[in-house]
Amino acid sequence: MITYYMIGVNHKLVPVSGKVIAETPDFFKSKTVRFYWEIDTNNKMTIYAMLIQAAALGIDKERIEELKQLWVLTDEDFYDFLKFTKTEICEKESIFYAHFTWYDDHNDIIIGNGQTPWEAVVDLLKKEWKNSVNFRYEDGNFIC
Repeated sequence: MITYYMIGVNHKLVPVSGKVIAETPDFFKSKTVRFYWEIDTNNKMTIYAMLIQAAALGIDKERIEELKQLWVLTDEDFYDFLKFTKTEICEKESIFYAHFTWYDDHNDIIIGNGQTPWEAVVDLLKKEWKNSVNFRYEDGNFIC
């Protein structure tokens, strides 16, 4: 099933009703919508992509965990997502590191790190976005 989620000006990750989208075709262009996703609840890869991006945008961990439980996401699903996105995780001295394995130039590899594999992937995405022309990074926050 296709559904939508958004981060609004209140910086909350919330579902968007199909009725709202049907009645307001330009809803996602409104100033109240900071970021949004279309997800397929039958495809856990789309759910993980949203959750990791939302975490990188600063959505609180409790909300992320709540949605992981809602869709019964497991550690195995997370590792399937890592394979799907060609993301490698390694651990050294109790710190986890993440990087994308599809880079051609190994001199420009961006590495995320954290206390857990999840935190390392979120950090990796933040660093990728920081180097992107599509995002602005101000005072430790991403501005989309």
